[in-house]
Amino acid sequence: MEERLLTLARPLGDAVGRVGDTLGQIRRKNGDVLITIAPEAVKGRIDVKIVVEAKRRGQAAQNFSANEITDSLNVARRNRGATAGLFVTVGLAVAYRLLRFAVVQEARGSAGEQIDRDAHKRVVADIRSAIAKLETIRAQHQSAINSINRASSAVTELNDAVIRGLRQLDELMEV
Repeated sequence: MEERLLTLARPLGDAVGRVGDTLGQIRRKNGDVLITIAPEAVKGRIDVKIVVEAKRRGQAAQNFSANEITDSLNVARRNRGATAGLFVTVGLAVAYRLLRFAVVQEARGSAGEQIDRDAHKRVVADIRSAIAKLETIRAQHQSAINSINRASSAVTELNDAVIRGLRQLDELMEV
């Protein structure tokens, strides 16, 4: 994940560092990666940071609840002195870029710079629409994979039955 974040952040001038193995400000290890927004993007500020909390659960596991995500991010933000937190399970590129945009927008807005919020809303709406379509296609893709896996299991079972039958014929021939 850190390498993926580096490829997303470097072109924007942001610094990325793995911090999950070290104790943070509240003496905990919460927060896996810390991204420091490029000072030139936020009027020279060096304190605008995004903490990334990466979580993984198996396919059969329940999704994270909103409370679990909020609690996890609150602790990670306090622990790493971050302005914002990014809870990542999927969609890293989209999540990072949207959160970065919001953080930069806030920093520039506090410096009095005007931001075209309507244009931002239109682009975000387009992205969300594309993500919804992507999720539909992913679900269809997973359904197809599941069907193929079931068919593969059926083929294996039938193949095994054929082989058993041939062995039985061989045994009958030996008598």
